[in-house]
Amino acid sequence: MTATDPCKEILGKHEDVRLGVAKLLNSIAPWLFQVLNFHFKMKLGKDIVTLLINSPKEFYEALTKIYGELGAEMLIEVLDKKLRELKLVESPTQTLTYIIKYGDDREELCKLLLKIAEKT
Repeated sequence: MTATDPCKEILGKHEDVRLGVAKLLNSIAPWLFQVLNFHFKMKLGKDIVTLLINSPKEFYEALTKIYGELGAEMLIEVLDKKLRELKLVESPTQTLTYIIKYGDDREELCKLLLKIAEKT
């Protein structure tokens, strides 16, 4: 039996993931998802979720263009804290900032996005 690739699994659940991410971001600040998504579409022609799935590092770079490096890191840290409050991130060592900034563990990010879709 082979393990399911979480990034491929997202393809069938893209709308659920998008709604979960929107709910999560909007719980931090009203309309945050819509504002970010607008900027991402204007600057890159891509929505937030698609960019997170396909290229977390490019997502981070776009975020720094919008908010600057300090603002981008602060936003991701707030997201990380919120995810930990919701018990969606368990590892004390692996932070959302690291996953997104360096884009090394796309599979882990896809698993997290699926959790967000299921639990938010």
